[in-house]
Amino acid sequence: MLCAALGALHQPPPGMTASERVRAMELAIVMSPEDYRAHTAGSGREGGFRYSGSFAGRNIEKIYALGGLEGSLEAAVLACFAGPRRPKHVLVVSGFYVLHDHGGNPGTEPGVAAGSCETDGPLGALALVRAFAARGVRASLYCEPHNGPVMRAAYEAMLLHYDGGGASPAMAARLRSHTRCLPDAPDRPVPGEDAAAYRAAYAAVFGTEAAGMPPGPEAVRCRAVRCAASLGAAVAAAWGDEAAQLPPIDCLFALERLGAPYRNIRGADIAQHTEPIDALWPLASPPLGSAAAARLEAWLEGGEDGAGWGVEAGAGAGHGGIGAAATAALRELAGVQPDALSLAIGDGGNEVGMGRAVLADEIAELSPGGEFAPLRVNGCYRGCEHLLAATVSNWGGSAFEAAAHALCPHDALAYRQQPPQPPQPPQQAPVEELEEAVLSAIMAPPYGAVDGKHSEMAHAVDGLAWEPYHRELYEHLWQLAAAEQ
Repeated sequence: MLCAALGALHQPPPGMTASERVRAMELAIVMSPEDYRAHTAGSGREGGFRYSGSFAGRNIEKIYALGGLEGSLEAAVLACFAGPRRPKHVLVVSGFYVLHDHGGNPGTEPGVAAGSCETDGPLGALALVRAFAARGVRASLYCEPHNGPVMRAAYEAMLLHYDGGGASPAMAARLRSHTRCLPDAPDRPVPGEDAAAYRAAYAAVFGTEAAGMPPGPEAVRCRAVRCAASLGAAVAAAWGDEAAQLPPIDCLFALERLGAPYRNIRGADIAQHTEPIDALWPLASPPLGSAAAARLEAWLEGGEDGAGWGVEAGAGAGHGGIGAAATAALRELAGVQPDALSLAIGDGGNEVGMGRAVLADEIAELSPGGEFAPLRVNGCYRGCEHLLAATVSNWGGSAFEAAAHALCPHDALAYRQQPPQPPQPPQQAPVEELEEAVLSAIMAPPYGAVDGKHSEMAHAVDGLAWEPYHRELYEHLWQLAAAEQ
């Protein structure tokens, strides 16, 4: 196999500390070797991954450098597993909906057009779930009508790999005890909805003066209220009898999840196809007086044509965006702690949390490959406390899991089998096998997850085929994670 020939290339240099190995992981997911050399001017250890950074034409290496994200991977892992705010219950949110006219969701659900969840997101989200569950943290995996079928298929494929496939029954048992894949949390009215209760919830979030006549159900403000309320109900339903003793959600982790102003890579408004769960994350804080600050202020005030509200032009004007006070109220409605730790992973700039890095004037004109919308059009307004950038968001989730193994080892669950050492014949390690099995499961009918760049491309993520791009990256990360100090 090609990976066998590259084994020596991927072996970390001897004597690297855990922090150095995590630093190498961070560089691998954002920078090619050429990017790394340019970034460091030749200083320090060699880093980067040959298919990452500018190789993929995504500008992620520039976002990483200009956004001040060096050291972010270690900081995120330590905040979750070694800091004073170590969480007890994390909500993991992913799922980026791609509209297309073949396979996937047939569009039978109210408000759900034909399309499917993209393949970048589910694999990385499951890596986060595993990292938390392995360390005794409860994890709830968010689902909704657009991406829920694929997220559930991914979750079940993971359990099948560990249990039915025999890779690690102990890990399967831990996942079943510490994680739940939530039922769909809709953001539109459902049959039997208590109209008075909804109006009261809307007033609690946006003020009593809004209680009399809130905007129509397609407005993002209305959908955010229903999103928060249905999230609380979904968590209770998923955990059942354990819900009464379940710690409240005290950590929010988004991975490859579109956030306000809800514009895709081409700059198209797809708010209608994106449940606004991002409203639980804090607003970003662009520099005062910057163009980004002006755009954010206009969005909060309602803009001129309602763009970004998921409604026809003009219909959302005056309803405004969702600011800090509303976010606090939505957290309370959803059962999220007011001071919940917030983290995110993104690869383009329009994902939840990326506002921490991309809302700066020097980044505003960046666009993936220069052929899509610049970040001044689709850069996300939501920030977070800990942001990870990655060439492919799935890689960011796997890097977090691998970094947790290096920094905060948890050997009670041997869910990572060490790859055989030469001269033994090389084999795929279980993590690579797991990722490929999940990818195959979600792309197969009836789920029909699609590559986000080329929806017709089979067995691929972000325009990169599984072999060799993704498999070699996973092998590289876990060789770093498993290396002896």
